Amino acid sequence: VRNGVYPDPYYGTNIESIPGYRAGWWGTSDMPAGSPFAVPWWFRTVFELPADYTGKNIWLHLHSINYKANVWLNGHLIADSSTIEGAYRLFKLDITDYALPGENNCLAFEIITPKDGMDLTITWVDWNPTPPDKAAGIWYDVKITTSDSVEMRHPHVITDLDLPSLDVAHLTISAELTNTSVGSVNGTLEGTIENVNNLIEGGTSEGGPGVIQFSKAFSLAPSETKLVTYTLDISNPRLWWPNNVGTQQLYDLKLDAKVDGVLSDTENVRFGVREISSWMNLF
Repeated sequence: VRNGVYPDPYYGTNIESIPGYRAGWWGTSDMPAGSPFAVPWWFRTVFELPADYTGKNIWLHLHSINYKANVWLNGHLIADSSTIEGAYRLFKLDITDYALPGENNCLAFEIITPKDGMDLTITWVDWNPTPPDKAAGIWYDVKITTSDSVEMRHPHVITDLDLPSLDVAHLTISAELTNTSVGSVNGTLEGTIENVNNLIEGGTSEGGPGVIQFSKAFSLAPSETKLVTYTLDISNPRLWWPNNVGTQQLYDLKLDAKVDGVLSDTENVRFGVREISSWMNLF
């Protein structure tokens, strides 16, 4: 499209001119014969890693690939399609043994499209025709991070309200910590919660003063993984309301895993205070 070979598929009926297009409901069917998307597609990039990554654990983050992938770094297969499978899934791959700090690195993806109507992925709805490639590819950012002896995954916030009162929000904050070293470690999980102002981005969260800070000690044996949790209350919370009911107020949570006072790993989560329930009745 950028080079003018095909027209913008988001305009009018231009999508019908893209090779491999099929009208109607076919999201769970095989690719049409001769489709250029029936075969794997490759994505490749070369980048330099900072020299100060030396001696650290190095991680590759994949934030949704559709639908399967084989992943290579510097000629090494670091994950195959039996692992990297499924739209909307998050992966964090240890690339320490293959990454080259201070040098150029080559990262390559072989993307495999959904097959045979058995792969649970994006399909067809009447207002959104199935794209010829079945939305295959790298959907979100690919990034690289580092950690020291303690690595953090799956930061999570659960909010609970004492309905019908909206005076207090009860938060349960958790993160999965893993000791990647050969010795036991003691540390603290430290958190900071701040109000989000995203008005300039077109959002409705207005921000405001006030910062909440907390910490919790942890101990990990060699290679141990532990879910560390912390509970706290927020008085008069700024709430996330559905559209047309109110504004969508947001908070940013920053979690730092520290060992002997030194930062080992960090994660960030944006969340809203809300409570959603459903029930069945006889009307």
